[in-house]
Amino acid sequence: MWAAPPEEVGDFTVERYELGDTTCDGARATWTPDHGRLLAGTTGLVSLDGQQTLHHPDPVYDLVSLTRGGVLMATPLGFKVYDHGVHDSPLEASLNGRGIRRFRKGAEALWMVGDSGLYRWTENQLEQISDIPAYRVDVVEEEQVLIHRTAGNPLLIQRSETGLETAAIPLPGGSQQMTPGPDGRLHARHRDGWWLSLQPFNGESAWHRTTLSSNLETPEDELWALARDSVNNGLWAVTAQHIIYMTASATTVMPLPNSFRPNMRADVDAYGSLWLACAEPGKLIRVGGPADESVTWNGRISAFNNANCIRCHDGTGGARNLSRLEHWRDQIDLIVDAVNSQRMPQDGRPLVGGTPSLLTLWQEGGMKE
Repeated sequence: MWAAPPEEVGDFTVERYELGDTTCDGARATWTPDHGRLLAGTTGLVSLDGQQTLHHPDPVYDLVSLTRGGVLMATPLGFKVYDHGVHDSPLEASLNGRGIRRFRKGAEALWMVGDSGLYRWTENQLEQISDIPAYRVDVVEEEQVLIHRTAGNPLLIQRSETGLETAAIPLPGGSQQMTPGPDGRLHARHRDGWWLSLQPFNGESAWHRTTLSSNLETPEDELWALARDSVNNGLWAVTAQHIIYMTASATTVMPLPNSFRPNMRADVDAYGSLWLACAEPGKLIRVGGPADESVTWNGRISAFNNANCIRCHDGTGGARNLSRLEHWRDQIDLIVDAVNSQRMPQDGRPLVGGTPSLLTLWQEGGMKE
């Protein structure tokens, strides 16, 4: 399934995968430190790292990585969790028959929508927020979500101690989608390709045209796709010339590869990675976000270890023990050399969650915890 080696483009990492029998419209992807990159769709759940390993044979409508491990899937047979095997989810008894097919993960809760309305799930507790049928949900803030209704304009819902505050947001002319951004604004694409924004809870009532940033004031830069990174409070945008990642304090830009096409579908996984289905024919493309200014053990290196090394280096076999921070600090020169020379991972599987340069950045930064 791996179509090409990862490519470093400035602060971004670009990876390409073959979609195989999965269609663009049905493709959903994620990665977790424990399970690597996973592709879900009409043909089930398969691994994107190395060999095409089928983990679950039934169609998967949606999937999301869970904080405590594993992946939650919505399937025709109900809600399942994949975690080195497929198991029934704790949600199955509560949501069976309610027509839930889509979720979004916020920093503290999982938000779900379907035929029976909007739900919030945290610490195995389920709460119904609204009974309005919807087909998609985006997390604006932890207690504020945007639902895309089956009938009618999208609805912004803000929950407070006194109840629910709601606002119907008309789509601008020709637009089929709006997406929340990190600054509390909503963003949309005009029929002519313009980038529009609106901040409804701050008194704005009309959409207005927005430039990308102070160094990219290019009105002709047509907007192709938008996707919200609710966990890291960011917004991904793909235009005719650039891929942009924005937070409330910074904008990072890379040139758009010449091979990309505008009829892509954009999604963001629970770790903030941008996934583009059919930006290139028959391929799924992952764009890793801007590199952390300070790479830490708890932030990225431990996840890299779990995804690439610990399966052999957990201290129980004959291989070097790399299960703890102090082991990495003591053996960092050997680790960097082994990964750079491609001697590791010894089983030949592609690296997940970073490239060799990530380890060098951590070493040069003082191997911070």
